[in-house]
Amino acid sequence: MPVRPIRLSPAAATDLRKIRQYTVEQWGLEQWLRYSDELDRRFEQLSKNPALGPVRDEIRPSLRSVPMGSHIVWYRMRVEDLEIVRVLHATMDPKMRL
Repeated sequence: MPVRPIRLSPAAATDLRKIRQYTVEQWGLEQWLRYSDELDRRFEQLSKNPALGPVRDEIRPSLRSVPMGSHIVWYRMRVEDLEIVRVLHATMDPKMRL
């Protein structure tokens, strides 16, 4: 299966900046670097296997999700790429934020 390029939506880029800031403030730079590596691996996994997460039509049509640590990665497959729509904490209500 071909690898799809990953594209972050502006909202997902903001989510990741906030996750980074909070993680560094609470647990330090080393923890952020570890978590960032895990996120990169998860994104790479999705680029190779975009159907990994279940379709979440109850949230939004064609949206998929996969867990990642304390967060849920919300994404959609597109013809040209895989778009990371949001990276939300697992306790957040996706219907309110997507």
